[in-house]
Amino acid sequence: METNPHVNNLHLRLGNAYLAERAFVKAVEHFRKQLESDQNNTQARLGLGNSLFYLGDLDHAAIEYSEILKRSPADADLHNRLGARLRG
Repeated sequence: METNPHVNNLHLRLGNAYLAERAFVKAVEHFRKQLESDQNNTQARLGLGNSLFYLGDLDHAAIEYSEILKRSPADADLHNRLGARLRG
């Protein structure tokens, strides 16, 4: 059975919308729901990390960022973006 990518990424899109609106608690909720169905979704994990960062939960944000780097250790752009986020 073929799945619809728009439905599959619904929580990712909602998480990004809430993140843009600075509704970080709701963003965390949707990014986590997305990751329940797709643990390898880097965009959802990055959105979760960023939302946690903005909520002041730096320890859990760092865990999410570290998980992304484990999956893409050679991604220089990712290293730069995450470094900039951690510097504030």
